[in-house]
Amino acid sequence: MSYLEQPIITHVIPADSNELASHADIEFETDKVSEINTRLVHGKVHVAGVEVPFTIEQPKHVVDPVVMTYVNGYCASKPAYRNIRTAFAQNGKPSLTMQPVRAKLLIHPQYYVTPESVHTAAITAVLDAANDRLIDTTLCDVSGHSMGGFIATDLLLHSDIERFRTLTLVGSAGLDAHTLRTMLWRLPKFLTKELIPSLPDLYNQHPKSFLHNELRHIGVNPFFTVAEGLRAAQCDIRERVRYIGSLGVKTAALQFNKDEFFPEQGVRSRSQYLFNHYEVYEDPRANHLAPQRDPEGVAKAQIRIIKNLVEVSNVAA
Repeated sequence: MSYLEQPIITHVIPADSNELASHADIEFETDKVSEINTRLVHGKVHVAGVEVPFTIEQPKHVVDPVVMTYVNGYCASKPAYRNIRTAFAQNGKPSLTMQPVRAKLLIHPQYYVTPESVHTAAITAVLDAANDRLIDTTLCDVSGHSMGGFIATDLLLHSDIERFRTLTLVGSAGLDAHTLRTMLWRLPKFLTKELIPSLPDLYNQHPKSFLHNELRHIGVNPFFTVAEGLRAAQCDIRERVRYIGSLGVKTAALQFNKDEFFPEQGVRSRSQYLFNHYEVYEDPRANHLAPQRDPEGVAKAQIRIIKNLVEVSNVAA
């Protein structure tokens, strides 16, 4: 049986988690105007007993009012995507980032079997909270980087599909038939050819506390961190992408020409045909960490891709 013939395997958020996403505990801080004159609003929701901070950044001059919801990659805290959130806002598109769920103790075993279920619940709670109090999230664009691509497909499969206009997978896991073994084989090359050479860029573009925040995020619950890694390493989202596209969501893949973790050639040969739009981002900095190293360029590429998807959709309609 080929993967295209296999049924989509879904999960159910634990039934005994009565208050998985508590909207009663929504908190918003006072609006702030950033140094670049975008509007920042910080909020919190509580999911599975865990506080989940999020930030919405709104442009001074709106070009596309549909909010971009950015789903983090593996082991990445909210500050890791701060610069690309700002880049979207600077180019006229409101954007949202959030802190992935982390707690010293997540009791239900389902959280460790399908950790993406907690992230899906958190993103849904954040979108609902923002829609109630701040910005229209009845229609959203979603982007997932690395493991975030896997989580983004899970979000769309367990939400009202009418809420989502486009899905853009950025250097995503699950598109080149990788396995745990192949990911372990790729890891040393990623560390030596991408992560270590990228450290100066990451240091210059992020606060000095960036590395400390990342290590603290990973270490809060190492068991959950390992569970996420195992799920991402073994995921195959190709059938999910095909199915989401069949429901009317416009899909795109943005791959990086120097990505050693999810090499572009393998993704293209196995998954290009699944998307409405497939593009390779070519730049000396375009490795797996391109959203952190070149946030302005990646954001502009995604804005252009989304504009093309929407225009083609409108012509077809």
